[in-house]
Amino acid sequence: MKADLMMPVFILKYLPHGLIGLLMIGIMSAAMSSLSSTINSLSVVTVEDILKRKGYINDSNYMNYSRYMVVFWGVICIGVAFLFGGSDCYPFIEIINAVGSVFYGPVLATFMLAIFSESISSTGMKTGIIISVLINLLFSQTMQNIIGFDPGISIFWIWLNFTGFILAFVIAYAVSYIKPAVAKDESLLDRSQFTLSDLNCKESYILLGFFIFIILLSAFLTQILA
Repeated sequence: MKADLMMPVFILKYLPHGLIGLLMIGIMSAAMSSLSSTINSLSVVTVEDILKRKGYINDSNYMNYSRYMVVFWGVICIGVAFLFGGSDCYPFIEIINAVGSVFYGPVLATFMLAIFSESISSTGMKTGIIISVLINLLFSQTMQNIIGFDPGISIFWIWLNFTGFILAFVIAYAVSYIKPAVAKDESLLDRSQFTLSDLNCKESYILLGFFIFIILLSAFLTQILA
């Protein structure tokens, strides 16, 4: 009846008792871990990058504001779950990826430019992020169907990772060229710059080997299970 029920139905109907309980515990643990890390990250960013910089936070009220932000973002996450969880248009996992793809491209562009470029101003990067996210939201086929708004053109959500990266990259450079940074922090200029030679380490080879293993396993999985 619904693609979201495929895995739970398979677990309940085709797996032996005992293994069902272990899988249910694993699923619940993974869900709790993802939710707790998400809520904690959102609350920390809110407290450190917004409230503390605005002067609302001091040593005496730091923990109280942190708890308030955890509750606030927890309520937001529950509301979003109710908003999108009842959708019959797409499986819930696709909705999660579709919403995330709106932001993944701009986030990747931000990290790439922060590592490899010294000419990007903060104004340019912020403008690139905001405009690319808004354009991705406007052209997202999944978001259009969920909110019932159709501007006449749509892009499948997988492509939004690419369009978001390109838009944020180009807009950040364009705005930085028109309005360059006024001054640079000397402490940032003194730090060692990242180069491609830094990738020549054990961890890089381990990650590359694991990536190749995943590709090969995915390619030959049907033959292995046959």
